[in-house]
Amino acid sequence: MKSTLLGIVLTLLLVSGCTGDQQTAEVDTEAVRELEWDDLMPDDYDPSKLLPDVDVDLLSDDGEQAERYMRMLREMWDSAPVVPDLDGQKVKIPGFVVPVEYDEKQVSSFLLVPYFGACIHVPPPPSNQVVHVDTGGYGPDPGQLWDPVWVIGRLSTEHVSSGLGEAGYRLDAERIEPYVDPAQQSGG
Repeated sequence: MKSTLLGIVLTLLLVSGCTGDQQTAEVDTEAVRELEWDDLMPDDYDPSKLLPDVDVDLLSDDGEQAERYMRMLREMWDSAPVVPDLDGQKVKIPGFVVPVEYDEKQVSSFLLVPYFGACIHVPPPPSNQVVHVDTGGYGPDPGQLWDPVWVIGRLSTEHVSSGLGEAGYRLDAERIEPYVDPAQQSGG
């Protein structure tokens, strides 16, 4: 009787332990979708068709018509459409860091952009090509801002404004890693 009861208790412990481990494993192995920047734009979004046909070669850089078209373009880019299906997904995306909030030790929030110098040396890209990243207090060291990074975390289709540009997405970072080109990793 004692050995049967002991067998039942051990079996229950093993079964409940396995079930618990499986549930934990499912949470820990949640699929992470690796994104490219084009994935952040709706399939039918074509920024080249936003403005009326204009022969930019005929515009003067300091002319009133050029300024009007730039304002129109900036307004359209600041409200560029996002991909609603990405809301809430766990993602991994590469890019460059444009610090928003930082001190001498770390960057606590930044804009992730597809190319170096965006929002600083050149005008910001369309908002659907800018991701506002909250680092959760473990952002990159300010000395490492020249190199591209991978950011892994939960993405939301929340518009965030900053003095550096408009972001169509917000990402709560779980990890920030140095960028390694996947083609170089696999030997290609």
